[in-house]
Amino acid sequence: MIRRTNARSVSLTVVCSALAAATAACGASGGATRMARDQKQVVPLPIATLNTPHIRIHGMHASGRYIQVPRPGRPFTIMNAALRAAVLDDERRFVASDPLSAKDLADRLPRPSGWGFTYRLVPNPRLISASTEVVSALIPALTLFPGGNDGETWFSVNLRVRTATPIRITDLFADPSRGLKALAAAVRKRLVATDPAVRNALSDPELGASFAHGLLPRRENYQHFALTDHGLTIGFDNSRITWPAAGRRETTVPYSAIRPYLSRLGQELIQGVRRPLSYRG
Repeated sequence: MIRRTNARSVSLTVVCSALAAATAACGASGGATRMARDQKQVVPLPIATLNTPHIRIHGMHASGRYIQVPRPGRPFTIMNAALRAAVLDDERRFVASDPLSAKDLADRLPRPSGWGFTYRLVPNPRLISASTEVVSALIPALTLFPGGNDGETWFSVNLRVRTATPIRITDLFADPSRGLKALAAAVRKRLVATDPAVRNALSDPELGASFAHGLLPRRENYQHFALTDHGLTIGFDNSRITWPAAGRRETTVPYSAIRPYLSRLGQELIQGVRRPLSYRG
């Protein structure tokens, strides 16, 4: 059995100068700054899905769907490019985390072959928000190495619309250390109360301490998240906080649990969360 245990995070490189010139077309009178400050200007955006793109590596099998914002105009063109780039970046990190050499393995695979790297995204509308302030999604993923299993993971992407820059979990907090501690405490309390698989794993006399490490207030433990209209949803990869057979896990905590610790950016983002105007899967 080959199983991934390394957490992955999404990182993007964005040309900010191009984005600054594009913000005037966002449709908010008075400019992007006024739009962010005046929440009456924040409106929901539609979401559509397209076939998952894939990196050009022999033996790479990408399938499923990823999200896009079907709106005309340069700002949304840049936003959609950033969403696509996030998926490709996630695929590269997945392949790079293989304990074997991807190139050497690819060279050994027959051509053509159905045996290789598996990467599949299946968006869930419940875990997506989209507005003129922020686009946020936590997407169930299946990531398997050749011959591997136990690959239920998450792909997450959180972008501020007016700049198309990625948002990390620590960006939400004025003091990241205190904020993560509050978030970790709320998440653990919620999981123990609502998820029998996690509750039993944490109470296991032999492996409980190991599973508890996945809930410690560290950025890598909470890197997969989405700002949704029903709260902050956190995703945990397969086997991170419970046994592999239980699969990936998720939980949602109310924003009230972390509100005292939010940064100004975090406050603006949460105030700007909207359920998608429409969803075409």
